[in-house]
Amino acid sequence: MVSVLNSISNSLVDAGWSIVSCDVYLPENTPYKSLTYLLRFKLHLAAVLMRCGMCLLNSDSYTLWKFGKIQQRLEANSLAFEYFAGSHSADPSNIDAITGACSAALDLGDAEQAIVYVNKAFMLGWRDAVTYGLACEAYLADGSLTLARRYALQAAEIDPTYAYLVDRIDRYNKKGTEQRHERPET
Repeated sequence: MVSVLNSISNSLVDAGWSIVSCDVYLPENTPYKSLTYLLRFKLHLAAVLMRCGMCLLNSDSYTLWKFGKIQQRLEANSLAFEYFAGSHSADPSNIDAITGACSAALDLGDAEQAIVYVNKAFMLGWRDAVTYGLACEAYLADGSLTLARRYALQAAEIDPTYAYLVDRIDRYNKKGTEQRHERPET
């Protein structure tokens, strides 16, 4: 009986993922409302199929991550964080789950959780542009501009497309400096 349930569960999860596997990798800054109706439908259908499969049996880390990724594309940030965190709990070495949880925490405005997850990635030895970029975003959201800039520089050194983070922080610092020097006359 368990093998039959396992087969059905895997088939549902695989069917759901196959519908959207390429579509969930759209740029992170693509808002849900700008997605086509067909893509939105596909995301919702995939979520339903995968959820049905996940209800039959306990899910593995990769399945939880895939479901979290779909929820992230649907901008269901709380669910995305929940499933990424569950994926990380199931497999603490799953870097995709860690970066997903960090990204979802940032989407929720929870800089503290984002920092927790990006530090988990660093503890696992990840030193890539994505991880440094997430660290920059997390510390920027936390208000730690010095650390944010340090991580932005490291990300840009590995991948020059991350130079926009350095520019963003520098503009923010300049704006803050100008505001501190401009005092209203009393």
